[in-house]
Amino acid sequence: MVNETLTPSWDESSETTTTTSLVDTLSTTEHSYSTSRTVPGPVALSGKAILALGKTTLRVAENLVIRTRLQALSSTFPHRDRDTIKGIDQMYKDIMELSRRDLYPNVARVRALHIILVQIGSCEVEKLVQYLGKWSSIEIKIFIRKITELFDPLRLVKETGPPSILMQAYRDSVNSREDHHLRPLIYIFSMPGLY
Repeated sequence: MVNETLTPSWDESSETTTTTSLVDTLSTTEHSYSTSRTVPGPVALSGKAILALGKTTLRVAENLVIRTRLQALSSTFPHRDRDTIKGIDQMYKDIMELSRRDLYPNVARVRALHIILVQIGSCEVEKLVQYLGKWSSIEIKIFIRKITELFDPLRLVKETGPPSILMQAYRDSVNSREDHHLRPLIYIFSMPGLY
């Protein structure tokens, strides 16, 4: 083993100090370089394929579970405030969770929003407000923003996709005796206990 001693030298042309190792000076002719490159073999490639297949299978299974849950929920909604429904708290938890943006597939989110808007349109929102009362104020504000942006008249004029489908579901659920289509929406946002 060679002790490595550093000796500083001054280069007058560039006015910088350079440091040269004694080992570098003594063994300038003994340099060896090697490079290596890893080429994935058939086992690594098949492992990646199995991983991709597993991820796809999980995604498909998750979507199936979500669709099944939404189907079960849609049979309970809309409901009346006076109805006694076993597990209603969990139902609201699930439907509100599935309506969150960027967490679930867009198809599931739109279906969950459809169910929520039909419930709001029916003006039977006491249980919805009770559930929302358990949320933090930030989550409530996000929910209100999400619902009210669907009612933006400038957006409704130019869109034909999910927002217009959601608005049609809402309009269809509003009682024909209502004097204004926004009354159920204003009603829910003005209920005590929401804020």
